Amino acid sequence: MSTKIKKVTTFVVTFLMSLSFFNLVNADVLRPTVTNVYFEKEGKPYNKPVSFTINCYGYSWPPGPGIEKKPGTYTPKKVFSFSATCPKYGCKIYENYYLNYRHIDYCDIEGQADGKQFKIEKYSTTLIFSNCSKIESLIEKNGKYYQSNKEYKECLNSAEYYFATHEDNEKEYKRQLNLCDVYLVNISTSQIEKDDEGRVLEKKCELKIEIPSLTISNSQSQPQQNKGFFRLVIELIVCFFKKLFGGTCW
Repeated sequence: MSTKIKKVTTFVVTFLMSLSFFNLVNADVLRPTVTNVYFEKEGKPYNKPVSFTINCYGYSWPPGPGIEKKPGTYTPKKVFSFSATCPKYGCKIYENYYLNYRHIDYCDIEGQADGKQFKIEKYSTTLIFSNCSKIESLIEKNGKYYQSNKEYKECLNSAEYYFATHEDNEKEYKRQLNLCDVYLVNISTSQIEKDDEGRVLEKKCELKIEIPSLTISNSQSQPQQNKGFFRLVIELIVCFFKKLFGGTCW
């Protein structure tokens, strides 16, 4: 086997091992995420404030290889939860949805809108966590941000391959790397969306929730109890006079 072939083989093996390690580490990193939340009622946008909590149930395990449990062999416990408030229809919330080392069976949504509480049991986990897309990573150089693209990535791969086969020519390798910058697209700072902690966003999601029509009003529950109490008192009084004149109550 020639020296050049050995170098290429070493490069491929090293690249695949690095990629595997990167994916393992990459999977356990928080991804700054923005979610556009749309509350609706009777199929129409709900433009009033809504506070809500999403509680998800299933099972979890310590960091490491995944664990699979068969349904019926465990009791689902709360393994993920977050709360937020939407001032109006189409609000933005910044929740990273860190779901590593846990399996989710279902989620419940509890909230309050217009002074009334509502609850949606076993809401679709797909609608909560799967309606997301990746935001193309930005590259920062000398305090400026650039948008990567297919041409830039292909150029980098070409330069890396050159270095794997010409390790003694680092100067040419660096020159090729610098030439790749021509494919980068400069992004204005005002165009870069960040989360509430100043981190550049990497993922965007969309969440639509229909507020159920049957709700419990905090302000009305006590008067309803009082109404029932007074009705009972009246019925007892009527019953007393019926019995007094020889009648029966039922």
